[in-house]
Amino acid sequence: MTTDAAQDPRELIEAYYEAGWTDGLPVVPPTDASVEAMLAAAGLRGDEVIGEIPGRNTVVVADKVAINAVMAGCLPEYLPVVVAALEGLCHPDFAYHGPASSTGGSAMVLIVNGPVARALGINSGNNAFGQGHRPNATIGRAVRLVMMNAMNTRPGLLDRATLGNPGKYSFCFAE
Repeated sequence: MTTDAAQDPRELIEAYYEAGWTDGLPVVPPTDASVEAMLAAAGLRGDEVIGEIPGRNTVVVADKVAINAVMAGCLPEYLPVVVAALEGLCHPDFAYHGPASSTGGSAMVLIVNGPVARALGINSGNNAFGQGHRPNATIGRAVRLVMMNAMNTRPGLLDRATLGNPGKYSFCFAE
């Protein structure tokens, strides 16, 4: 899923859309270097298991998480928050399959608290659920792209939402 940096970005964006790897918005084409920078920032190996989805035979590995974080527009320092969110989604007590495949269109809400929220600039103030804050937008979007591309939760397949909602693009804010 990574690309050669010399390739035409517009062609790559279209190819990723046609392959079903996007949420409908343009993505940042991941390169080997950008994925390696993500993994290094989080101290992860590419083959490291982040979590498993019980009942789906799905294993989420770090390189897939890093690729999708690059595609979402995350900075490398955001990856530990993305990983923490995915560890929560993969925990058996969360029962991922229910909300992820509901016809009701539920969205995963990420609430980040503590020093990391402040250090990364995750917004909790004016327009916390709206546009204009890169960490909020890209961390939530990275989780959604991982759900689609590594956890097979794609619209019309395992994501059975009849109408969906805008929170399915990104829903991340600080407490």
